[in-house]
Amino acid sequence: MKPLGLVSNCWGVQLANGIALDELIAQATEIGYGAIELRQTCLGTYETTTHSPIAEALAALPKHFPDMQFNLALAFPYLSAESSASHPLFAAAVEAADALSGKYPAHLRLVDLETPDEVLAGSDVEVLAERIAELATPLIHLSGTLSVEHARQSWARTWNAFRAARERLDDLSSHLRLCYDPCNLFMAPDTPRGADVLSELHPDDLSMVHFKQSIGGEQLTTVSDGQVNWSEQLHGLQAMPYEGSALFEVAASEDVWENLRVSQMYLDQHGLKR
Repeated sequence: MKPLGLVSNCWGVQLANGIALDELIAQATEIGYGAIELRQTCLGTYETTTHSPIAEALAALPKHFPDMQFNLALAFPYLSAESSASHPLFAAAVEAADALSGKYPAHLRLVDLETPDEVLAGSDVEVLAERIAELATPLIHLSGTLSVEHARQSWARTWNAFRAARERLDDLSSHLRLCYDPCNLFMAPDTPRGADVLSELHPDDLSMVHFKQSIGGEQLTTVSDGQVNWSEQLHGLQAMPYEGSALFEVAASEDVWENLRVSQMYLDQHGLKR
């Protein structure tokens, strides 16, 4: 897997204590991380008080860190009937993802933490697919990527809508990808087995994988033993073979750098190959 990196919500404590995002990125660069997902609410001075990303400010980051692969992550109800490519927050996120692109294509990742699964229960898969495909269109115009992350909705429904959206996009389907987070499978009401999900996935479906761990629904500050069987997951990902980015998303803590080091050692011991 390559490159290894992290999601900026790992730095929630540091950002709240006034440490600049630039300084944290510089530390990540020194460690050797090659990818950073800039998560809305954890952008420091690069977002407004209402957590809308500021494209003009974010444009400086790929200039200061030209070898870092950035993408922007946004909480947005992409499965809801209320979602639209013209929504001001989504439009601002597309502009910000473009500003972050630098030497890499623009990349925006969405996660739907709002739309209740029961609301979607009666939805036609093709209707959901049309919503997702519409949101991918602005990124396609930028020759970029839209990634959607599965969360609190049925895995099967989200997966089927994602596949149908890619079919709609036809030759442009590579611009729509999935952010795979095994921990989130435990939030899905159908609670699929991680091994079963991996057997459905193809490396071309994926844009990134999130490394984290939970116990009883509570996210841990390290990747360690817990609900996700990381030996199984790493074996499955490497058997694909998946060769995209892998991002730590451990819970924020004062000791984040030590926790990231311990997490990497744990995954190395359980079969992570880089």
